[in-house]
Amino acid sequence: MNRIAYLWIVFGLVFSGENLFGISLRGSESVCSTLRVQDTLKKKQSLYTGKMWSNKYHRINGDQFLFANYFIPGTVSINGKTFRNLMLRYDIQEDELLIPVNREEILQLNKEMIDSFSLRFENKTYNFLKIPDDSINAPGGYYCVLFDQQSTLYVKYKKYISPNITDKSDGEFIQTNITYMVKDGVVYHLKTKSDLYKALNIDIPQVRHYLRYNRLKISKNIPESYIPVIRFCENSKQ
Repeated sequence: MNRIAYLWIVFGLVFSGENLFGISLRGSESVCSTLRVQDTLKKKQSLYTGKMWSNKYHRINGDQFLFANYFIPGTVSINGKTFRNLMLRYDIQEDELLIPVNREEILQLNKEMIDSFSLRFENKTYNFLKIPDDSINAPGGYYCVLFDQQSTLYVKYKKYISPNITDKSDGEFIQTNITYMVKDGVVYHLKTKSDLYKALNIDIPQVRHYLRYNRLKISKNIPESYIPVIRFCENSKQ
């Protein structure tokens, strides 16, 4: 083969997208894309750590999840790294956070690695913090932080199974809330409105007037209803 013929073959391979080793030059974009996907998966490796989840409660009426039995938008912080734009589901019966792997598999995220997470439901964001055992004189786990200024208001969402056994079911899920407030380093378990007033150490007639004037009500079943009173108390003492 003379030199001119050899050069024409080389040019032909280049312009056809092939190099001398039979590798497509035009496919380099695909290779780069694959590398980017692999890099993304590597970064998310700490996220997709846990064990496969299976539903143990097929015969219980209702479901064990908070807000909805489907996956909702959320964010997770794992060992100080935040992963956004996720779809999550919070099993409050087992106190575990779930994420879909594919259409058929669901992963229970490694609780030891999670710092915090948030869920977005009905145009509202709920922020959850993982609290160690007995750090607030309560069992460890995920707590929703409803208010965090001079005082901090936490709520622990739980579900229990009522023993209403029939031929078709072994009970029913019923949700309950346990509310705590941390003020000046002291933890208060808020079971009633009186517990809230005692923790805040405020003038009760003044608070009642504030509630009537603003047409507000407090309910232990709605922990968010405590927030205006706490904020009013903190602002009045400034």
